[in-house]
Amino acid sequence: MTVRSPVTAPAQPSIRDGFVNGFIAIVVVLFALDTLPCTPPSIRAGIEPLLNTTGLWQGTWTLFAPIPDRRNHRLHATIDFTDGQRKIWNSPDWRSQSPWRRFVGHRETEFLEKVWLEENSHVWPAFAQSLVRSEVETHGSERQPKQVVLSVEWGDIPPPIPGQWTPAAIPIPLDHQQEYFRLLYPEQSE
Repeated sequence: MTVRSPVTAPAQPSIRDGFVNGFIAIVVVLFALDTLPCTPPSIRAGIEPLLNTTGLWQGTWTLFAPIPDRRNHRLHATIDFTDGQRKIWNSPDWRSQSPWRRFVGHRETEFLEKVWLEENSHVWPAFAQSLVRSEVETHGSERQPKQVVLSVEWGDIPPPIPGQWTPAAIPIPLDHQQEYFRLLYPEQSE
Protein backbone atom coordinates (compact mmCIF):
# COMPACT_ATOMS: atom_id res chain seq x y z
CA MET A 1 0.00 0.00 0.00
CA THR A 2 1.37 3.37 -1.00
CA VAL A 3 0.60 6.38 1.11
CA ARG A 4 0.84 9.70 -0.59
CA SER A 5 1.39 12.86 1.30
CA PRO A 6 -1.12 15.52 0.63
CA VAL A 7 -0.01 18.15 -1.81
CA THR A 8 0.18 21.51 -0.15
CA ALA A 9 0.40 24.83 -1.81
CA PRO A 10 3.56 26.85 -1.15
CA ALA A 11 3.19 29.05 1.89
CA GLN A 12 2.32 32.63 1.16
CA PRO A 13 4.73 35.15 2.61
CA SER A 14 3.33 36.72 5.72
CA ILE A 15 3.20 40.43 6.43
CA ARG A 16 5.94 39.87 9.00
CA ASP A 17 8.19 38.34 6.32
CA GLY A 18 7.54 41.38 4.15
CA PHE A 19 8.59 43.74 6.94
CA VAL A 20 11.73 41.72 7.67
CA ASN A 21 12.71 41.64 4.00
CA GLY A 22 11.99 45.34 3.66
CA PHE A 23 14.11 46.11 6.73
CA ILE A 24 17.02 44.07 5.33
CA ALA A 25 16.73 45.85 1.98
CA ILE A 26 16.74 49.27 3.68
CA VAL A 27 19.83 48.41 5.75
CA VAL A 28 21.68 47.15 2.66
CA VAL A 29 20.79 50.31 0.71
CA LEU A 30 21.89 52.52 3.65
CA PHE A 31 25.21 50.65 3.89
CA ALA A 32 25.74 51.06 0.16
CA LEU A 33 24.93 54.78 0.22
CA ASP A 34 27.16 55.32 3.24
CA THR A 35 30.19 53.49 1.86
CA LEU A 36 30.14 54.38 -1.83
CA PRO A 37 32.37 57.37 -2.59
CA CYS A 38 30.03 58.51 -5.37
CA THR A 39 27.05 59.16 -3.05
CA PRO A 40 26.02 62.81 -3.49
CA PRO A 41 26.60 64.99 -0.41
CA SER A 42 22.91 65.91 -0.21
CA ILE A 43 21.90 62.24 0.09
CA ARG A 44 24.72 61.53 2.53
CA ALA A 45 23.62 64.48 4.71
CA GLY A 46 20.05 63.17 4.66
CA ILE A 47 20.89 59.65 5.82
CA GLU A 48 23.69 60.54 8.24
CA PRO A 49 21.43 61.27 11.26
CA LEU A 50 19.69 57.92 10.81
CA LEU A 51 22.99 56.05 10.47
CA ASN A 52 24.51 57.77 13.51
CA THR A 53 21.43 57.21 15.68
CA THR A 54 21.18 53.51 14.83
CA GLY A 55 24.92 52.85 14.96
CA LEU A 56 24.98 51.72 11.34
CA TRP A 57 27.41 54.40 10.13
CA GLN A 58 30.50 53.06 8.43
CA GLY A 59 32.61 56.18 8.31
CA THR A 60 35.15 56.66 5.60
CA TRP A 61 37.01 53.67 4.27
CA THR A 62 40.29 55.41 3.52
CA LEU A 63 42.59 52.45 3.96
CA PHE A 64 43.72 52.49 0.34
CA ALA A 65 41.91 55.26 -1.51
CA PRO A 66 41.29 58.05 -2.23
CA ILE A 67 43.40 59.34 0.69
CA PRO A 68 44.90 56.56 2.83
CA ASP A 69 45.12 56.85 6.59
CA ARG A 70 48.55 58.29 7.39
CA ARG A 71 48.57 58.18 11.19
CA ASN A 72 48.65 55.55 13.90
CA HIS A 73 46.92 56.43 17.16
CA ARG A 74 46.82 55.10 20.70
CA LEU A 75 44.49 56.40 23.37
CA HIS A 76 45.29 56.61 27.06
CA ALA A 77 43.18 57.39 30.09
CA THR A 78 44.57 58.24 33.48
CA ILE A 79 41.98 57.59 36.18
CA ASP A 80 42.79 59.17 39.53
CA PHE A 81 40.83 57.99 42.56
CA THR A 82 40.14 59.92 45.76
CA ASP A 83 42.25 57.44 47.78
CA GLY A 84 45.35 58.43 45.76
CA GLN A 85 45.36 55.34 43.55
CA ARG A 86 45.89 55.77 39.82
CA LYS A 87 44.87 53.47 36.97
CA ILE A 88 46.24 53.83 33.44
CA TRP A 89 44.08 52.51 30.59
CA ASN A 90 45.54 52.07 27.10
CA SER A 91 43.66 51.31 23.93
CA PRO A 92 44.48 47.85 22.53
CA ASP A 93 47.76 47.54 20.68
CA TRP A 94 46.85 46.32 17.22
CA ARG A 95 50.22 44.63 16.67
CA SER A 96 49.90 42.45 19.77
CA GLN A 97 46.41 41.20 18.88
CA SER A 98 45.74 37.90 17.15
CA PRO A 99 44.16 38.03 13.68
CA TRP A 100 40.88 36.79 15.19
CA ARG A 101 40.88 39.53 17.86
CA ARG A 102 41.58 42.15 15.18
CA PHE A 103 38.65 40.83 13.16
CA VAL A 104 36.11 40.71 15.99
CA GLY A 105 37.36 43.97 17.52
CA HIS A 106 37.40 45.97 14.29
CA ARG A 107 34.41 48.17 15.18
CA GLU A 108 35.91 48.99 18.59
CA THR A 109 39.22 49.82 16.91
CA GLU A 110 37.48 52.15 14.47
CA PHE A 111 35.60 53.81 17.35
CA LEU A 112 38.85 54.36 19.24
CA GLU A 113 40.49 55.69 16.09
CA LYS A 114 37.86 58.44 15.77
CA VAL A 115 36.55 59.17 19.29
CA TRP A 116 39.31 61.64 20.14
CA LEU A 117 38.57 63.93 17.18
CA GLU A 118 37.00 67.31 17.98
CA GLU A 119 33.91 66.46 15.93
CA ASN A 120 33.16 63.71 18.49
CA SER A 121 33.70 65.84 21.60
CA HIS A 122 30.07 65.31 22.63
CA VAL A 123 30.90 61.67 23.53
CA TRP A 124 34.07 62.36 25.56
CA PRO A 125 32.30 62.59 28.97
CA ALA A 126 30.42 59.32 28.40
CA PHE A 127 33.58 57.62 27.12
CA ALA A 128 35.54 58.71 30.22
CA GLN A 129 32.70 57.56 32.50
CA SER A 130 32.53 54.18 30.76
CA LEU A 131 36.26 53.63 31.36
CA VAL A 132 35.79 54.40 35.07
CA ARG A 133 32.73 52.13 35.24
CA SER A 134 34.67 49.32 33.55
CA GLU A 135 37.59 49.72 35.97
CA VAL A 136 35.30 49.66 39.00
CA GLU A 137 33.32 46.64 37.71
CA THR A 138 36.44 44.69 36.68
CA HIS A 139 38.19 45.08 40.02
CA GLY A 140 35.10 45.17 42.24
CA SER A 141 36.39 48.39 43.66
CA GLU A 142 34.48 50.80 45.85
CA ARG A 143 36.98 53.54 45.06
CA GLN A 144 35.55 56.89 44.07
CA PRO A 145 36.99 58.57 40.97
CA LYS A 146 38.50 62.03 41.31
CA GLN A 147 39.31 62.74 37.67
CA VAL A 148 39.85 61.12 34.29
CA VAL A 149 42.31 62.52 31.77
CA LEU A 150 41.99 61.32 28.18
CA SER A 151 44.96 61.70 25.87
CA VAL A 152 46.05 60.53 22.45
CA GLU A 153 49.47 59.80 21.07
CA TRP A 154 50.16 59.41 17.40
CA GLY A 155 52.83 58.91 14.82
CA ASP A 156 52.82 59.78 11.15
CA ILE A 157 53.25 56.88 8.76
CA PRO A 158 56.00 57.72 6.28
CA PRO A 159 55.14 57.54 2.58
CA PRO A 160 56.13 54.32 0.84
CA ILE A 161 59.53 54.11 -0.75
CA PRO A 162 59.22 52.93 -4.35
CA GLY A 163 60.52 49.39 -4.76
CA GLN A 164 60.90 48.81 -1.03
CA TRP A 165 58.40 46.94 1.15
CA THR A 166 58.12 48.05 4.77
CA PRO A 167 56.87 45.14 6.92
CA ALA A 168 53.92 45.82 9.23
CA ALA A 169 55.97 44.35 12.08
CA ILE A 170 58.11 47.49 12.16
CA PRO A 171 56.31 49.82 14.57
CA ILE A 172 55.66 53.45 13.70
CA PRO A 173 57.04 55.65 16.49
CA LEU A 174 54.25 57.48 18.31
CA ASP A 175 56.06 60.74 18.86
CA HIS A 176 53.22 63.22 19.42
CA GLN A 177 50.93 63.41 22.43
CA GLN A 178 47.95 65.56 23.35
CA GLU A 179 45.52 65.67 26.25
CA TYR A 180 42.09 66.13 24.77
CA PHE A 181 39.65 65.86 27.69
CA ARG A 182 39.58 66.07 31.48
CA LEU A 183 36.59 64.98 33.53
CA LEU A 184 36.55 66.16 37.13
CA TYR A 185 34.27 64.43 39.62
CA PRO A 186 32.70 66.46 42.44
CA GLU A 187 34.16 65.98 45.89
CA GLN A 188 32.39 63.18 47.76
CA SER A 189 31.25 63.98 51.30
CA GLU A 190 31.25 61.06 53.72
